[in-house]
Parts: sequence; C-alpha cells; structure tokens
Amino acid sequence: MEMEKKLEQTVKENDQLRRELCEETRRKTSAQAELTNLAKKLAGTTSNERYLIEENNKMKRDLHER
Repeated sequence: MEMEKKLEQTVKENDQLRRELCEETRRKTSAQAELTNLAKKLAGTTSNERYLIEENNKMKRDLHER
C-alpha cells in the first residue's frame, strides 16, 4: 500500500513537471517568434533606409549636375 502511494505521488509530480515544461516551452517559442519578427522588421527598416539614402544621393547628384 505504501509503495502504491509513493508511485501515485511520483506520477503526479511527473505530470506536474511535464505541464511546467510544456508551458515553459510555449513561452520560449513565443518569445523566439517575437524576436524573429522584430529582426525581420529591423532588417526591412535597414533595407528601406539604404534605399532612401541611395535615392537621396541620386537627387543630390542630379542637382549638382544641373
């Protein structure tokens, strides 16, 4: 009887740890997705900034050539 109680308690603890691990994994996955989206936005911004700088330089050259 005592062994059955210990086994039952161990199974409950195992289930609790599994739930906690799943929750932690979900949080980390969500955080990683958020970081990935942010990195994509930053990369896009950098690309847009480069384009604007190039366009600005072209306009300056055009003005100086006139």
